[in-house]
Amino acid sequence: MSTRPRLYFPLLLWLVLSTLAPLSAQTQFTDITDSAGIAHEFVVMEGMFGGGACVLDFNQDGFEDIYLTGGMADDQLLRNNGDGTMTNVFEGSGLEFTRNFVTQGVAGADVNRDGYVDLFVTTITSRDTVRTIPRARNLLFLGQADGTFREVTDAYGLTPLYSFSTGGSFGDFNGDGWPDLFVGNYFLEYEGKLNVISDATIVGANQTARDYLLLNKQGERFSDVYADYGLDHRGFGFGGVFTDFDNDGDQDLIVNNDFGYKAVPSLVYENRYPRKGFADVSEKLELDLRINAMGSAVGDYNQDGLLDYDMSTIRFHRFMVSQGK
Repeated sequence: MSTRPRLYFPLLLWLVLSTLAPLSAQTQFTDITDSAGIAHEFVVMEGMFGGGACVLDFNQDGFEDIYLTGGMADDQLLRNNGDGTMTNVFEGSGLEFTRNFVTQGVAGADVNRDGYVDLFVTTITSRDTVRTIPRARNLLFLGQADGTFREVTDAYGLTPLYSFSTGGSFGDFNGDGWPDLFVGNYFLEYEGKLNVISDATIVGANQTARDYLLLNKQGERFSDVYADYGLDHRGFGFGGVFTDFDNDGDQDLIVNNDFGYKAVPSLVYENRYPRKGFADVSEKLELDLRINAMGSAVGDYNQDGLLDYDMSTIRFHRFMVSQGK
């Protein structure tokens, strides 16, 4: 009999939240956006898609900084001043190249293992050409010792991967110690305006895209091994997250798909390490969610040693609790 964890979601989220009632006495959060000096607005292109953020210590001063994508507006690199305030140091950071693109998501990792955090920024189009899809390449920036970044997209083999990408997630799926990358892609092609998309047009057009599974080649370049590792889905991808759902020591993969109730649902891939490949176990785990999946958060909320997941949607979230069998 299998001992791998299975997951389920309560019919109503309040049934789960009611178990957290004792936590209501905890100190509440306070919005300090203004007092911290943060003034940022993500400018949506054609009424579609919000943006992403990444927490990192880019200048290695021991304080967590923030990178915010801007969409049609400029991105921001917010330096933590260590006194409860933050300063936008985007100008002069080496990240100004992002101004040529409509930025979408961002993820950070030390890609070349030199001790400095690097940034991968996904894009949905170039700012000067906002119609044709595939629209633009994603962007990779290497962190430097002086706190700036160097753009290395072409040098790392990423330029040919023109796409309409939403979110990226780092993880080491082949266990070699180098951060690999999963990138969610939304469209294969689309010629209309994004603000007129409906269920009928988006599902009926057969425009779903393959995602990218990018293997880090010893910190020198990336190679797309999507098909080599047994991934074959096409969906309206909103990124994913690497996570060890079965506690076997390797990185599995959760994929978030929009319009899952009419197109491809959200997916869970079990890493078959040390074999080279992933196996789709979504249905087995009851995680083939047919929802408008936006993103996934990971944690062990009940402290039983098994990872649980919250799947965000445009309506109700799905709170998935591991059952351990």
